[in-house]
Amino acid sequence: MTDTAQARRAFDADLAAAATPDDAYAALHRLAQAVVGAKLFTVMTVDMTAGLARRAYTSDPASYPATGTKPIEMNAWFEVVHGRHEIFVANTLADIAKVFPDYQLI
Repeated sequence: MTDTAQARRAFDADLAAAATPDDAYAALHRLAQAVVGAKLFTVMTVDMTAGLARRAYTSDPASYPATGTKPIEMNAWFEVVHGRHEIFVANTLADIAKVFPDYQLI
Protein backbone atom coordinates (compact mmCIF):
# COMPACT_ATOMS: atom_id res chain seq x y z
CA MET A 1 0.00 0.00 0.00
CA THR A 2 1.26 3.46 -0.89
CA ASP A 3 2.04 5.76 2.02
CA THR A 4 0.32 8.83 0.62
CA ALA A 5 0.94 10.84 3.78
CA GLN A 6 4.70 10.37 3.41
CA ALA A 7 4.49 11.21 -0.31
CA ARG A 8 2.57 14.41 0.48
CA ARG A 9 5.08 15.42 3.15
CA ALA A 10 7.95 14.88 0.70
CA PHE A 11 6.08 16.90 -1.92
CA ASP A 12 5.47 19.75 0.54
CA ALA A 13 9.19 19.86 1.41
CA ASP A 14 10.28 19.58 -2.24
CA LEU A 15 7.86 22.30 -3.31
CA ALA A 16 8.98 24.62 -0.52
CA ALA A 17 12.59 24.13 -1.64
CA ALA A 18 11.84 24.55 -5.35
CA ALA A 19 13.85 27.40 -6.87
CA THR A 20 12.55 27.06 -10.43
CA PRO A 21 9.37 25.93 -12.17
CA ASP A 22 11.24 22.77 -13.25
CA ASP A 23 11.98 22.00 -9.59
CA ALA A 24 8.28 22.36 -8.76
CA TYR A 25 7.19 20.22 -11.73
CA ALA A 26 9.73 17.54 -10.77
CA ALA A 27 8.32 17.54 -7.22
CA LEU A 28 4.81 17.08 -8.60
CA HIS A 29 6.09 14.30 -10.87
CA ARG A 30 7.60 12.48 -7.87
CA LEU A 31 4.32 12.85 -5.96
CA ALA A 32 2.30 11.44 -8.87
CA GLN A 33 4.77 8.59 -9.29
CA ALA A 34 4.67 7.74 -5.58
CA VAL A 35 0.89 7.90 -5.25
CA VAL A 36 -0.49 6.52 -8.54
CA GLY A 37 2.45 5.68 -10.79
CA ALA A 38 2.88 7.20 -14.21
CA LYS A 39 4.34 5.93 -17.46
CA LEU A 40 4.51 9.50 -18.72
CA PHE A 41 4.25 12.77 -16.80
CA THR A 42 4.12 16.10 -18.61
CA VAL A 43 3.09 19.65 -17.79
CA MET A 44 1.70 21.79 -20.59
CA THR A 45 1.09 25.51 -20.84
CA VAL A 46 -1.38 27.03 -23.27
CA ASP A 47 -1.58 30.39 -24.99
CA MET A 48 -5.27 30.63 -25.81
CA THR A 49 -4.85 33.87 -27.78
CA ALA A 50 -2.24 32.34 -30.07
CA GLY A 51 -3.90 28.90 -30.01
CA LEU A 52 -0.64 27.21 -29.04
CA ALA A 53 0.42 24.66 -26.43
CA ARG A 54 3.94 24.16 -25.07
CA ARG A 55 5.32 21.32 -22.98
CA ALA A 56 6.89 22.90 -19.89
CA TYR A 57 8.03 19.64 -18.22
CA THR A 58 8.44 16.06 -19.33
CA SER A 59 9.49 12.79 -17.75
CA ASP A 60 10.47 11.49 -21.21
CA PRO A 61 12.49 14.17 -23.04
CA ALA A 62 13.53 11.76 -25.81
CA SER A 63 9.93 11.08 -26.90
CA TYR A 64 8.24 14.24 -25.57
CA PRO A 65 10.77 17.09 -25.57
CA ALA A 66 9.97 20.30 -23.71
CA THR A 67 10.72 22.45 -26.74
CA GLY A 68 8.65 24.24 -29.36
CA THR A 69 4.91 24.69 -29.58
CA LYS A 70 2.01 22.90 -31.22
CA PRO A 71 -1.50 23.98 -32.18
CA ILE A 72 -4.16 23.47 -29.53
CA GLU A 73 -6.58 20.70 -30.56
CA MET A 74 -10.16 21.44 -29.54
CA ASN A 75 -11.16 17.87 -28.72
CA ALA A 76 -12.77 16.01 -25.80
CA TRP A 77 -9.53 16.16 -23.79
CA PHE A 78 -9.38 19.94 -24.21
CA GLU A 79 -13.02 20.34 -23.14
CA VAL A 80 -12.50 18.31 -19.97
CA VAL A 81 -9.15 19.81 -18.97
CA HIS A 82 -9.49 23.42 -20.11
CA GLY A 83 -13.23 23.87 -20.47
CA ARG A 84 -14.38 22.19 -17.26
CA HIS A 85 -11.05 22.23 -15.35
CA GLU A 86 -11.34 18.53 -14.54
CA ILE A 87 -8.93 15.62 -14.70
CA PHE A 88 -9.09 13.72 -17.98
CA VAL A 89 -9.38 9.97 -17.46
CA ALA A 90 -8.82 7.48 -20.27
CA ASN A 91 -8.97 3.91 -19.00
CA THR A 92 -8.33 2.10 -22.27
CA LEU A 93 -5.99 2.47 -25.21
CA ALA A 94 -9.06 3.06 -27.39
CA ASP A 95 -10.08 5.99 -25.15
CA ILE A 96 -6.57 7.44 -25.36
CA ALA A 97 -6.48 7.01 -29.15
CA LYS A 98 -9.61 9.16 -29.51
CA VAL A 99 -7.81 12.28 -28.28
CA PHE A 100 -4.07 11.68 -28.68
CA PRO A 101 -2.73 11.00 -32.19
CA ASP A 102 0.49 9.64 -30.66
CA TYR A 103 -1.42 7.17 -28.47
CA GLN A 104 0.84 4.25 -29.39
CA LEU A 105 3.82 6.04 -27.86
CA ILE A 106 1.87 6.92 -24.73
